[in-house]
Amino acid sequence: MVTKFYQHILALVFAVQEINEDPKILPNVTLGFHIYDSYYDAKLTYRTTLDLLFKAHHFIPNYKCGTQKNLKGIIGGLSSETSLHMSAIIGLYKIPQSEFRAHPPMCSVNDPIHIQHQYYQPGDVVIGGITSQLFSPSFAPLQFNEDPKRIFMIEYASVPKNYQHVLSLVFAVKEVNENPQILPNVTLGFHIHESYFNARMTYQNTLKLISGHKKTVPNYKCDVQKNLIAVIGGLDSDISIHIATVLGIYKIPQVTNCLFYQEAGTVAQLSSFYKMVPNESHLYTGIAQLLHHFQWKWVGIIAMGDDKGEQFVHTLENLLILNGTCTAFVKRMPPQGDLIDVSKVIENYFNLMEFLGTSNVNVLVVHAETNTMSALQWLFVLGEVQPLALCNDQCHPGYSKQRKEGEPFCCYDCAPCPGGKIAGQKDMSDCSQCSEDQRPNKERNRCLPKGLNFLSYEDPLGFGLAALALSLSLITGLVLGIFIKNRNTPIVKANNWNLTYSLLLSLLLCSLCSLLFIGRPQLLTCYLRQTAFGIVFSMAVSSVLAKTLTVVLAFMATKPGSRMRKWVGTRLANSVVFCGSCIQAALCMSWLCTDPPFLDVDMHSLPEEVIVECNEGSANMFYCVLGYMGCLALISFIVAFFARNLPDSFNEAKFITFSMLVFCSVWVSFVPTYQSTKGKSMVAVEIFSILASSAGLLGCTFAPKIYIIILRPELNIKDQLISRKK
Repeated sequence: MVTKFYQHILALVFAVQEINEDPKILPNVTLGFHIYDSYYDAKLTYRTTLDLLFKAHHFIPNYKCGTQKNLKGIIGGLSSETSLHMSAIIGLYKIPQSEFRAHPPMCSVNDPIHIQHQYYQPGDVVIGGITSQLFSPSFAPLQFNEDPKRIFMIEYASVPKNYQHVLSLVFAVKEVNENPQILPNVTLGFHIHESYFNARMTYQNTLKLISGHKKTVPNYKCDVQKNLIAVIGGLDSDISIHIATVLGIYKIPQVTNCLFYQEAGTVAQLSSFYKMVPNESHLYTGIAQLLHHFQWKWVGIIAMGDDKGEQFVHTLENLLILNGTCTAFVKRMPPQGDLIDVSKVIENYFNLMEFLGTSNVNVLVVHAETNTMSALQWLFVLGEVQPLALCNDQCHPGYSKQRKEGEPFCCYDCAPCPGGKIAGQKDMSDCSQCSEDQRPNKERNRCLPKGLNFLSYEDPLGFGLAALALSLSLITGLVLGIFIKNRNTPIVKANNWNLTYSLLLSLLLCSLCSLLFIGRPQLLTCYLRQTAFGIVFSMAVSSVLAKTLTVVLAFMATKPGSRMRKWVGTRLANSVVFCGSCIQAALCMSWLCTDPPFLDVDMHSLPEEVIVECNEGSANMFYCVLGYMGCLALISFIVAFFARNLPDSFNEAKFITFSMLVFCSVWVSFVPTYQSTKGKSMVAVEIFSILASSAGLLGCTFAPKIYIIILRPELNIKDQLISRKK
């Protein structure tokens, strides 16, 4: 409804009412009216004009029957076309007709081109529009050897989405006309034509816009002329180029909201051409960023099989690669302008649907014409769940991507993270390294603080070694007590009881010094560990060496004229013990003064723990201490080995040989084992070596004597010694 024109009806009704109420104008005469609508249609205009002339109860032209109307004049129509249609009938009956507009000269040009779909609203100024809502593949090729025929198409495919552009224009015109402040005293109209997604129809309807209201005759002014001030269209670049080709000649402004490609650059630079969209490069960037945002890395591309589609694929693929997205396939659809057979169009869609059904792609990037986009949307099932667009399943946390040979970079295997590394998120390209004080959890998806590694008393191994050390100390102390209690017996006196006490005391200290290695290391315990162990063990081995030398010298002094008698006695034995211990003490003092042990943490040797340890400082000094102790043990072993067959009831040389053999075996095996272990295991190896060598010395040297003292006391008498010698 054009509500603006209702004012003409009100004006007529008001005028008739004023005349009837004033007896001076038409005395004794009543003025009436009969108003019909033309519907902007020629057929209905002719019919209503005949109704005005003859219809009272029945419509019978030129037949006067029943109540007759005394028709004195007719007002109308509001447009030249309507007035001409009315005057063609009213002129036959010589009835006066009044109209508001000047009647332009009649056109003598016949218009063979029929415009089937258009939407028109008159106005002082008119905005043209070329929209694309209907598509038909039935346009036959145009022959130029005969006049164009009227086209009545019935095979239309509608694109309802594009109807919003028509509604937007109509609504905007309505709002402008209803607001007197926007265009005062000016009525805005519109004339909208359909492009049918076809170049021929686009050119034809563009010419219709710049021609008269009814006749398609460019540059020939006849019939009612439209004051066309601008054109809005089209919805894609091809249609816009076709429109601009015609409008550019007449300098009529054209506004479009579609993207343009390189081949359309010349047309797009026309002074009367206005683009309402940003640069196309932003579209490509936006698509790539959108795919990257949703982590869609395995996508398919569907594009038209023309230059525009080729450029779209080439440009987009490069951007997708930069954003970490792979193209699974590129499928090209023939342009709709190349398809004039509906069956071929349907066949193409079904082939595409069959191809997509066998593909593992869930996300597609489609570049096509509007009608093709509308048709394709029926092939895609849209759900509420965000689809996954990956060549393969994502790598779970704890795994990293591993490239597949011969496959795109988006296709990969998942490899577990190596030791010390984690992958805290899905689909990580590489595992990240935990910090030095952290370790991966079992799933290798996050870092946990490393535990402390040292031999503690709470640890079963530490508790067991501590108990063994205390037990050995207790046994050594018990043996020392037995020897002190039986110090006046022949078996104790016969083997230099001073050296015996010195050896037992040093073995007792050796067992106790192993406790310095258990517990969390401290700076003081780091200083005392190796030095105390070296000095005490050197004292024990020196005592063994002194006992061995005493036995050898005693037998050598029994020979007539031997000069060894002056060496027999406690002086030599004490000197050996003292010198052997002092040399080791000097080495330890030199070690502490030059490069002493210190408290250290080792974060790299064990993957899941931080080793809290005493760093030896100078490894050379540590092995010098061990080497010196080994030299003493080797000398004692050699001397005892040669003295093992000396005749004596209480000859200790045999037992010392076995004890030194055990001692040397323990410490020779200690060195490689110590080097191959780390953390508390290394400490446990050293404690075990200390306790094993101490137990070997104690058992091999004193077990036979304890046996005689406790279980065979009858053998521990001087007469028994003399009889056994004989």
